[in-house]
Amino acid sequence: MNSRYVDWQKEYQRDTWEYVGRDALVKTHGEYSRGNPDGVEADDGYPMMNFAYPLNNDDVSLEKIVEVCEKTNCTVIYNNEDDRYYLALTGGGMDLTQDIALAYMIADGCIEWDMLRDVYIDAPLSVSKNEYKMILTELQRQLQISISNYQSQLKRVNQNLESILDKKD
Repeated sequence: MNSRYVDWQKEYQRDTWEYVGRDALVKTHGEYSRGNPDGVEADDGYPMMNFAYPLNNDDVSLEKIVEVCEKTNCTVIYNNEDDRYYLALTGGGMDLTQDIALAYMIADGCIEWDMLRDVYIDAPLSVSKNEYKMILTELQRQLQISISNYQSQLKRVNQNLESILDKKD
């Protein structure tokens, strides 16, 4: 899976990362208080596990950021040095590859190609049955594209190999 190690304990002290998922949740729901029990609590929307997964979309809308944060165990973060958005896990302790896949589907429109083999497919773990079905359908679509691309590449390799073997002196 295409990811980047990030020590969040150290990064909280720097200005390298913007916690856009957290900011979007606060903008949408407000901070938690007695007057706002549906607001965002102190730790919501912050990365917890020390990996960041790059998004391909370089302009993620507020609505999609909120959807990622509300529907998955992920948040969206922005790296000022890379000028790039990333996903990060806000929970841990179990296989959350389905959450990462769903977050990619929401933010990028498809699952990261490097991740196709890594998504847990035997049962829904941390997503609903409907979301699990959506993930499997997207995996099926993307894997069929990959298979077709590899078959085309293999055909060209075989043709070139035959051509070289036929030209033996």
